[in-house]
Amino acid sequence: MTIAERASEDASLLKADYVALENDGDEPGATFSLHEAIDDLGFGRFQVLLLFLCGAQMAADSMEMMLLSFLAPAVKEEWSLETWQSSLLGSVVFIGILIGASAWGIVADRFGRRVASLGLTMCSVVFGVASALSPNVWVLMLMRLLTGFAVGGAHVGFSLFAEFLPTKTRGVTLMLVNVFWTIGIVFEAGLAWILLEAYPLGWRYFVAATAMPLALVLLFFMWLPESPRWLLVSGRTEDAMAVMRRLAAMNRRNLPPGVVRVPENADERGRFVDLFSASFRRITIPLWVIWFSTIFIYYGVVILTPEYFEQFAGSDSYMSTFITSLAELPSVFIGAFMLHRFGRKKTMITFFGVCALAEFPLAATVLPANLLVLFAVVSRLAIAAAFNTLYLYTPELYPTFLRSTGFGAASSVSRVAGIITPFVANVLIQVSIVLPVACYGVACVVASIAAVLMPLETQSMALQDSLILPKLLPQSSSEQNR
Repeated sequence: MTIAERASEDASLLKADYVALENDGDEPGATFSLHEAIDDLGFGRFQVLLLFLCGAQMAADSMEMMLLSFLAPAVKEEWSLETWQSSLLGSVVFIGILIGASAWGIVADRFGRRVASLGLTMCSVVFGVASALSPNVWVLMLMRLLTGFAVGGAHVGFSLFAEFLPTKTRGVTLMLVNVFWTIGIVFEAGLAWILLEAYPLGWRYFVAATAMPLALVLLFFMWLPESPRWLLVSGRTEDAMAVMRRLAAMNRRNLPPGVVRVPENADERGRFVDLFSASFRRITIPLWVIWFSTIFIYYGVVILTPEYFEQFAGSDSYMSTFITSLAELPSVFIGAFMLHRFGRKKTMITFFGVCALAEFPLAATVLPANLLVLFAVVSRLAIAAAFNTLYLYTPELYPTFLRSTGFGAASSVSRVAGIITPFVANVLIQVSIVLPVACYGVACVVASIAAVLMPLETQSMALQDSLILPKLLPQSSSEQNR
């Protein structure tokens, strides 16, 4: 029987039989689930250390993405590139991410989060440094394509961290992880302001410096634990409990007494086609629309900002980009408050709406430069908050055996938008500023509608390890009559 068929079975899956395997408990007959143990152990020193390790990786990945805003203009000057060539330089990164996001997701679900994290980090360092040594634009494009392939797996570390978090604090904690993404973006904008402003042809130093933080992250990979949830559903219960004992010791708490429960289908492996099973497709389709729209808007705004302020606002493009990048920092805290108070869906809908309202006035270039910067800041803040919320919402929607595959597939599909958006930002702006601004505003509306259609709010829901997740969804009338 396939996983898709199992997912459509009777609600008896909610009361599935469990296999009991021993741990250090001292209470015969008692059992506990892994998420109950994680909730009991709480948030402590173990999660703090993991936060900084996964956060540092996230910051380094955001630097590689922010590089898109500055690399093409700098290289265009040295190699006298045409507009389509500089736009393609940005697009090849997203082609790499499109391939890498799904590939690393499958690796993470098949071979473990730790293996995938190590592989993608090593690839990112190697190809990032190689980019700085490129003799011409075509080699540079190849290296950025391969760097994009590595960066496409950034979601793996995020999922790993999420699988160690207690339910009560998971949402706010995952939102605060995005502080590291923002730190990377602000640091990269500052680095560009310093290096490219002082050395217009010094982009090679800039690219090499961008790859260095991930090289430092590699030094701490020996400490990185494997996800006990993944170990458990992979049939490696003793290894899972070893990680849990380590977690308990560092947090100075005790594991629940008794034995851990393992679903009998724990050795199942998710497949890409399972994302479109009768229940999961109700999650997957609108989720992909939101991801596509979000990536289109977010990186469009990032890429458009330097060119926009140089052409229309009459202000320093590096300074303006640095200021708008700073807007991502308060977006994390505002977003954390919103999702804790109103949930994931309402938070996304609100921020997509705010972004649309801030985007359209940017077409009125006759407005004072300071006012245009303000609208750009609000737009960047809103789309960053929506993106952060989407990023933490996605791994909550799928069970452990399908989590990285589902996350990677959504991220991968959205990179088609990433391939398109550099042309929208760099080419259409040469025709009229109204065109790219209208495109991004309309995309905000589409994303809001898709968020409304999402069938599940995960605010107070524990991460699921087996096939019971579809049973948490409201059933359609056809499914009820089946």
